[in-house]
Amino acid sequence: MRRALTAALLLLLLVPRPDADARAAERLDWDVEEQEAGPVVSVLRSQRDGVIGLVDNVMDLQQGIFAEGALLISSALMLASDAVGLVDDNPVTQHVTRAVASKSLAKPAYLFHVVGAEAILGSHGLETESYLEDSLAQLNPLVEPEESGHMLPLHPLDFVGDAYFHPRPQARIPGAILLSAVVADGLIRPFGNVVRIFGFAGTADRIERFGCGLVRRAVP
Repeated sequence: MRRALTAALLLLLLVPRPDADARAAERLDWDVEEQEAGPVVSVLRSQRDGVIGLVDNVMDLQQGIFAEGALLISSALMLASDAVGLVDDNPVTQHVTRAVASKSLAKPAYLFHVVGAEAILGSHGLETESYLEDSLAQLNPLVEPEESGHMLPLHPLDFVGDAYFHPRPQARIPGAILLSAVVADGLIRPFGNVVRIFGFAGTADRIERFGCGLVRRAVP
């Protein structure tokens, strides 16, 4: 009888609570849940988060630069594909050339687009909303990609669909992501993390949200 009671108590301690599972499911791998602490530990955590935040700013700036470059290359390749398509994909020549040149440019244009889109949507605090939107779209076929907050990433047919010109790959302001990332990650967010190091967590959070919001608004 004693062994049975001991085993039951161990099972109760080891089995996680449903609400804990629900909270864990809403977090990403790097979102660590920390318990409430006293003033000394809170100050140390704030200093730690400020230093880590400065490193994160550098990494996000790299992501923004890379994303802008990849998306620019994608748009340039798609524009070249449409231009070449006037020669090898018109009603006369398409039966002979089979759009081989324009197709060869459109495919890498889409690949560069995917890489650039994933780079910017996986940084600057956009990870949660972009990943969750993608998961919901896969679970619910009634959810259209246009219903999400961002145009990125585009559908493959936006690059290889039957048309003389494919406007959506060029439908963004060139350099907007780069400019917003430089301002946010080079000036605003680092200032917020310095403020955080000195213990003003609330002010730092508002500065962080403002900086990430600049990049969010630059993403089409």
